[in-house]
Amino acid sequence: MSKSAVVEIAELFRKALDAKLSLQMLEMGQRWIELQNKIDANVIALLAEIGDSKPNPAQIREMQRWAEMREQVHAELSKYQDYVGSVIDNGKEDSAKLGIQSAKETLSAAFSSAGIMGSFNIVPIDSVEALSAILAKGAPLQNLLAAAFPESWVHMSSALIEGIGLGLGPRETAKRAFEGMNYGFDRILTITRTEQLRAYRNGSILQYRESGVVTGFKRLSARDDRTCMACLISDGERYNVADEFADHPNGRCAIVPIVAGVDEPEWENGTDWFLSQDPDKQRAMMGKNYYEAWKDGAFELNDLRRTAHSDIWGDSPQIAPLKELV
Repeated sequence: MSKSAVVEIAELFRKALDAKLSLQMLEMGQRWIELQNKIDANVIALLAEIGDSKPNPAQIREMQRWAEMREQVHAELSKYQDYVGSVIDNGKEDSAKLGIQSAKETLSAAFSSAGIMGSFNIVPIDSVEALSAILAKGAPLQNLLAAAFPESWVHMSSALIEGIGLGLGPRETAKRAFEGMNYGFDRILTITRTEQLRAYRNGSILQYRESGVVTGFKRLSARDDRTCMACLISDGERYNVADEFADHPNGRCAIVPIVAGVDEPEWENGTDWFLSQDPDKQRAMMGKNYYEAWKDGAFELNDLRRTAHSDIWGDSPQIAPLKELV
């Protein structure tokens, strides 16, 4: 089944957003490494001062060098938190505008491909009212982001004390400490990416709802090794124009409009696409245990998807636990 121009444009904008976010994540990672490099000297100095002695955790926390390191970590994390806040705020606005623009071009393509001189209401891309609704900060997610920074210190300090207690060498102990510190960083990346993806989708949905010509929309999942099975199985689902569009953290699903007077866009749905892949790719995407249970007839592909609710992330498509399926 050939893709319509509408689907191709939706995919083009989604890939552009994905490429932009990938570069952004790379820059954030580089800055995180720079942060750790600044702290490294104090960590090594602490370990050198301890040497072969075996202080207990309370004694370690009473050391002047520990206090200096803790203050430095907190100061560097505070600066990084300010940087991340700026990245999210600016990124959300840019992503929302890109979402509005993608919806406009998709609607134009829908009419053009149908040979219709159609018109629709346009949301001004710099509309303060429109953007403020899209960019409103969700308190639970902001709280989760704020908690990620002290969590980095908690995991780092625990790993340091554990490494000292085990008598590991300075480099190995420092390595474990920074690996612990990365616990918070992984969450920071997820929140930063998810907030911008959500702003993009909300920008698109706003334009579709205000257009006066969109009666609904369909979910279009990504098609690669990173696509989760819940999204793939949900690919092609129809929604009313007033429905909420749920996606999970880091979700990359796009929205394709159903336009009044224009043939509904069609494409090979995610389930059929998955069934056309070779067994090795299917196993890699599903995971070994799910794949083997599915091949043994324990469940149908449609049974995999369920909707989960989180007070932080909202509703999202998720994979059902294997124990529930078998």
